[in-house]
Amino acid sequence: PEEVEKLCNSLSLRWETVMLLLDCFHTSVVLKRLNERSSAAGRSAQNSASSMANILAEVRFETLFGHFLKPKQAESLPDAAPEAEPRVYSLLSHLQNQDMELLEACVARSLTSWLDWSQIGEVTETFVSTALVDRVVLNVVERELSEVVDGSAASRAVLAAYQLVYELFESRYKSNPIQVFVDCEIVVEDEMMLPEVNYLLTSAVDCQRSVEGEISAKGLIAAVRSFCLPKGSGEGKAFFWFGALLQVLEGLGWSKGEMRRGWLLPRWLELTGGLSLFEYTTAHEVSALVMQMCNGGLWKAMVFPAL
Repeated sequence: PEEVEKLCNSLSLRWETVMLLLDCFHTSVVLKRLNERSSAAGRSAQNSASSMANILAEVRFETLFGHFLKPKQAESLPDAAPEAEPRVYSLLSHLQNQDMELLEACVARSLTSWLDWSQIGEVTETFVSTALVDRVVLNVVERELSEVVDGSAASRAVLAAYQLVYELFESRYKSNPIQVFVDCEIVVEDEMMLPEVNYLLTSAVDCQRSVEGEISAKGLIAAVRSFCLPKGSGEGKAFFWFGALLQVLEGLGWSKGEMRRGWLLPRWLELTGGLSLFEYTTAHEVSALVMQMCNGGLWKAMVFPAL
């Protein structure tokens, strides 16, 4: 007991730790003596201070610290090779992996616990009522009304006018110039026969006639351009047509089912007073019209009679 207490004080170890260390040390010494040859040199080596110190070092390592290290995984590693990693690293990795599995849920729960859903609703409503019209819808409308954007509704109408007028002017359009609006798919035949629509188309053509009252191929193309394309402030109005509306809605993400003519065309005629043409000065007016298609929303479900 005195030796144990002396070791406890000198090594700053607990009594139980010293007892375990001594038991293991004595056991190791006995085993080593049994394995050594019973020669005088062997006995002198066993009793030497350096031999006892080596045994104590081995016992100390295996008893007190060996369980903290993982055994070597590869058989080809030499005995003197260092251990792969301490076991405490594996324990920490295991605990971290368990925490990572719950990290998404913990983060979501922590973040959402402080959310003010009322304020979020107000901000969202403000964004939808302002940014949706002023940015999203307006950008799509301006793109479709630009003749320099490839594939836009305006560029298709103007390009069709160039191709058709220069090819068929003498045979088709010289005697009936407003027919070009039908062939460019700006209006359909039945709409062209409406007195109000016929007047608008004829007026657009008459504005491009010469002093003698003649219309040229170049003037007819100019009539189509002035009828469809937005003008500057104070320079007159243009007309938005059904084909351009379809391209705008497609650009806004409408599905084919939402753009079925069975409900879309009657809704369009309702908003345009039955003329299928919408008179406008700026693209903002067209954006407002698009929002009216679904009572301020962007989906067919907003139009209750169409459900």
